[in-house]
Amino acid sequence: MLKRLQIDQCQGLKILPEGLGSLSSLEELEIQNCSNLLSLPEGIRCLTALKILRISKISDQKMLPEGLGSLSSLEELQIGDCSNLSSLPEGIQRLTALKTLEISECPSLKTLPEGLGSLSSLEELRIGDCSNLSSLPEGIRRLTALKTLEISECPSLKTLPEGLGSLSSLEELRIGDCSNLSFLPEGIRSLTALKMLKISECPSLKTLPKGLGSLSWIRKLEIWHCSNLSSLPKRIQHLASLGVLEISDCPNLS
Repeated sequence: MLKRLQIDQCQGLKILPEGLGSLSSLEELEIQNCSNLLSLPEGIRCLTALKILRISKISDQKMLPEGLGSLSSLEELQIGDCSNLSSLPEGIQRLTALKTLEISECPSLKTLPEGLGSLSSLEELRIGDCSNLSSLPEGIRRLTALKTLEISECPSLKTLPEGLGSLSSLEELRIGDCSNLSFLPEGIRSLTALKMLKISECPSLKTLPKGLGSLSWIRKLEIWHCSNLSSLPKRIQHLASLGVLEISDCPNLS
């Protein structure tokens, strides 16, 4: 009984058989380097044993099937280097077993579905190199199991949702190379489980929220290459658990 299927470097492949959904024991599916593949079959909804789905380097893929939300056992979803992917299906909100979601190198992606906040088991969310992503959904506040959040290389992102402060289990927050991100939400003060915060290459960031000084459990704080950052919050001196503080290449910091 087939448990793992990898399809790689099949440049002439345009469609996958609808019968793919009949692989009832399949636990891992990886499709990559199939640049002419137009879509995934709707039959994918029947892969109820699937735990890992990785899709990468499929440049003609414009959307993912709505049936993706029926993958009730899915724990890891990686989507990368899909240059024409313009949206994620709203059905993604039904992936209640999902623990890891990674989205990278999808320049046509402008928004993420509001239903993202319904991923009640999500522990890791990584978003990188999505050049036209302009916002994160407010529903992100409902990701109360989230432990790691990474956002990088998203130059169209100007703000982060205030609801970020509701991520009560968040332990690691990394924000990097978001050239137009101008401020962090004050709600960050409520991230009581946060142990590590890294901010790098955010030249539009001039100040950090005062609430940063309320992160009593933070152990590591890194601030790199923020050329216009002019001050740190005064209460930062009260971070009693802080073991590592690294500040580098912030020339306007006084």
